[in-house]
Amino acid sequence: MNTLSTNSIKEIIKSWKEMQSFLSMFSKAHTKFPIYVRGLHGLLQTFFISLVLETKKNMYSLEVAKKSNDAIIVVSSEQEALQCKLDIKAVMPEAKVYIIPSWQTIPYRALAPSSSTFQDRAAGLSLLCSGEEKNQKRIFILHENLLLQNLPEPKTLKQNTFRLNVGQKLDTIEVAKKLNSIGYTRVPRVHIKGEFSLRGEVLDLFIPSEENPYRIVFDFDQIAKIKTFDPESQVTIESFKSVLVVPLKEFFWSDKKIEKLKNKIEEYEKNTASTLSSKNDFSLTEDNLSELNLPFTEKAKEKLAQMIYLLEQKGECEGEELLYPLVFEPCTLSDYIAKETNVFFLNYDRIINAELNVRKEYELLYR
Repeated sequence: MNTLSTNSIKEIIKSWKEMQSFLSMFSKAHTKFPIYVRGLHGLLQTFFISLVLETKKNMYSLEVAKKSNDAIIVVSSEQEALQCKLDIKAVMPEAKVYIIPSWQTIPYRALAPSSSTFQDRAAGLSLLCSGEEKNQKRIFILHENLLLQNLPEPKTLKQNTFRLNVGQKLDTIEVAKKLNSIGYTRVPRVHIKGEFSLRGEVLDLFIPSEENPYRIVFDFDQIAKIKTFDPESQVTIESFKSVLVVPLKEFFWSDKKIEKLKNKIEEYEKNTASTLSSKNDFSLTEDNLSELNLPFTEKAKEKLAQMIYLLEQKGECEGEELLYPLVFEPCTLSDYIAKETNVFFLNYDRIINAELNVRKEYELLYR
């Protein structure tokens, strides 16, 4: 039985006349983007992405190549995102791959506070806005719904992201406080993502964006070692010079933010009352629906009061992500992406159809 390695398959695909013609476009100054490509299916899409990234890095200057290691792949479903990650791991094993999920597939469907979606989103967005890692290819896979959702300002995530370096001097007590403030839970022994333990001069930390927990060993107040380890056997896996610590949520509530939320809700109710009183003869139709602020039902008011109470008491509640856009200055994913970042839309026609379905669903059912 004859088998071909991934690199052999890649060289065969690269030798195709059509592929050579396409890749040569990146050396031409007049090439305009976006570029539409048809005829790619399955694993061939991943080989195509790999060849494009390699070609751009080889053709561009060293300075530009340093800024072009990141790539974003937009897909139309969560299942497609998972399959895409498996394909990338097979074709580009050297790349770090992250999936940034959207909040949900159904508008207004609330998430539990413990949902891993919070961690995965915060990790991916924090890595995007923290800057690229030297000589490290990073690929972010995201659902097209994420492009339609409001996000907090990148600086919000940057403020809650920090790096630990070998040789750095730190107060372990202050590090523990910082970890608590960005959502980590202190436990006797680390087992799952989002946990940390501090025993004397040893800090164990399981960062959501990583596959294995980290062990940071201090020598008094200085970091002596940083390494990953197996949480079951406690055996060291690999040593590092630094590690980036990301928050468990993209947004954290404070008294000031909760007060702003209350004011926004109160303002909406006042505007609703004013609109209704000035339009006594208003006839509601599909065409003029956007002109009217619909009032909260009694059930909605009770739910909002309950959510605000939990936010004040616990700092979290089910469905809190639905309230985020009322408090932060809205941004989009484009605010997180560097100018040189490579963006690929897989199955573009399907993504366009999904966008149309979302718009139709929102306008007819959820306005």
